[in-house]
Amino acid sequence: MDEIDLRRESVHDERKKEVRTMPLISSITQESLLKAREDFAEGLEIPPNLIPDALALSWERSRSAGLTPYSRGLDKVLPERLKVEQTLEDNQWLISHVQPEMQLLWQSLKDPYWTLLCINNQGLIIHHHNSESATTPTLKYLSTGRVLLENEIGTTAPGCSLREGRPIIVDSNQHYLSELDKFFCAAVPIRTPEGHLLGVLDVTGVDSQPPLWLQERLNLTALAIENRLYLDFQDCSLLHVHADPRLIDTPLEGIIAVDPEGRLLHANRSAKCLLGLDQESALKTSTSLETLFGVRGQRIFDKLRMFPDETHSIPLINGHPLFARLRSPTERVHSLQSAAILSSSGRPPSRAFAHDLILEKAFKMASQAFAGEVPILMQGETGTGKEVFAKALHDNLAATGPFVAINCSAIPSNLIEAELFGYSDGAFTGGRKGGAIGKIELANGGTLFLDEIGDMPLDMQTRLLRVLQERNLCRIGDTRVIPLDFRLLSASHRNLEALVAEHTFREDLFYRINGFCVTLPALRERSNLAALIDDLLQQLSPDLPKTLSPAALKALLDYSWPGNVRQLQQALKVACIFSGEQSLIDIENFPPDLQGKLLSNRDQNSGQSPLKRLEIDAIHKALAQNQGNISATASQLGLSRSTLYKKLRC
Repeated sequence: MDEIDLRRESVHDERKKEVRTMPLISSITQESLLKAREDFAEGLEIPPNLIPDALALSWERSRSAGLTPYSRGLDKVLPERLKVEQTLEDNQWLISHVQPEMQLLWQSLKDPYWTLLCINNQGLIIHHHNSESATTPTLKYLSTGRVLLENEIGTTAPGCSLREGRPIIVDSNQHYLSELDKFFCAAVPIRTPEGHLLGVLDVTGVDSQPPLWLQERLNLTALAIENRLYLDFQDCSLLHVHADPRLIDTPLEGIIAVDPEGRLLHANRSAKCLLGLDQESALKTSTSLETLFGVRGQRIFDKLRMFPDETHSIPLINGHPLFARLRSPTERVHSLQSAAILSSSGRPPSRAFAHDLILEKAFKMASQAFAGEVPILMQGETGTGKEVFAKALHDNLAATGPFVAINCSAIPSNLIEAELFGYSDGAFTGGRKGGAIGKIELANGGTLFLDEIGDMPLDMQTRLLRVLQERNLCRIGDTRVIPLDFRLLSASHRNLEALVAEHTFREDLFYRINGFCVTLPALRERSNLAALIDDLLQQLSPDLPKTLSPAALKALLDYSWPGNVRQLQQALKVACIFSGEQSLIDIENFPPDLQGKLLSNRDQNSGQSPLKRLEIDAIHKALAQNQGNISATASQLGLSRSTLYKKLRC
């Protein structure tokens, strides 16, 4: 493993190691803690190695404050509404940065036994999430406006994390007050780019074991919040870096603030680790780009500024490659506006929707509705990418849960009920011993995607409607009611309103699944076809980069694509295979039947004016000089990428 790999693995190792080395407490240790806590309250010492040093110090402070294990701290008077409003007003800046990331985490955690808190550096809860159906009364005491002071409530994870400035877990009898014995809490600090402690992010549960992913997700959410703080920087550009390009625009990315002269103003911990910068003093002496990239530093920076929407591989001064993308102040304003629309996602839409304004807007609006648990209906021709759209919504907003896709037109009518709802042991002849879980039940805690729902039989529509209304089901042959909790996405290439008018699709089911409708454009109507082709080529041939010849690209852009994205993908796959070891793909590399259609279509469109022909020839010549690179060609010709796409389609 080389140096850059070691750095990549240690980016957030500091927090991850501290959190993971605090396992949940065994029942034997719980008994020991109970006795030790009672003895400690009487003035005895804590047995060595029973609790972490940070918690032992907190016990001592709690005892010095006059608390005993039997003191009451939770049932202090809840904050008045006026105080809550003042809290929100005084902490609006921090709340605006933590709220989107907390909302995303809460969508995965949502549970009546848990609450999610942000506490500022004064110990004041400034934002919280809990379930409206919370069955645990004690959680109501943990709400916005409440102060969690150690001299009132004793040892807690947020209190210790604020004191220690590092991740802390407190489980069961590790709390100093016995009224918190059924609590589990984990907290991680949130810091400014300068390293000052802003507050902590805390997850607290009662009578419930934490999910296995909770501690890691809490850590990543805190990192995402810290990264969002960089969006406020003025008069500078943000350089997003990582050794793995897939981790750019994730909480693990490195972020460097660079002023117009190329001086490094701030860097987050990931960036310092990736670049080998000293954690304390690297940025105190106005580190320049030359320090990182050598004499070519300014030239590299200029290149990144020229193509701000692209990720580039750049060499560090030590020779190791790094991937980087530059975001200008204007882009950051756009990002903040997009975040306000999405309200719960720190990631951009799928690349499949990039550079198409209609699709980008549709994705943002659908994301906002999906985050609010509104059912989404996707309409459009076969092959327009409805499942890709559905999966992108799930991955951006509910990735920790399962994504279960059901093609309602592909299941035999005699099996559809068992496939959807499952069955118990002995429900019918030939059934699996022990029964089987239905696909709807498999989606519990995640996303259910009903593809081609317009082809579902009427009797199944009736039962599905009941499941969606009541949010529970019974397996075939069983009386046990199974509660359900999932987000719903549906899709159809058929006109469902017309089916409702023909009485072949239930009207009440149509309105149940159609909380927000998205119509996906056909491939021939999309403005990002060239970008989509480039993306598909990268996916189909990751080891040997492929580009299209100018003639092939023009032919593909002009073609009507009746089969939409699926046809395009298959055509490019064949072309990648037939082009062999060559990096350039030409028309003759495509399937013979498609070749004829592409050439015929080209001949029909050849009746252009001499001036137009000269313009097209100049564009094709520039494309050839730049090996098919759209961004470089647009820059050479003094055009925007969108204008170049339009001219290539003419």
